[in-house]
Amino acid sequence: MRPALDWLFESGDLALMRQAVGDQAALSTLRAQVSNTLTTTSGSTVPPGTRGDNLILALVALRLKFSQEEAEAKLEKNLALRQSA
Repeated sequence: MRPALDWLFESGDLALMRQAVGDQAALSTLRAQVSNTLTTTSGSTVPPGTRGDNLILALVALRLKFSQEEAEAKLEKNLALRQSA
């Protein structure tokens, strides 16, 4: 998910991100954009269904609330916790 967070900071549309928080159509558009980025950069995709939507929204929250450095640190901490569990 690191490439997705990087893309949100570098190329993501802030207005679309804000709209995606409460609008399923905007979330679907953003999800497609992130999926395309992941496919081209890492060969992965966003998980299907609610899990994928929640993942996108979590990354959007990091993007909207924190600086890039803080968001990356929080993502790394979360990934480390998941790997140790």
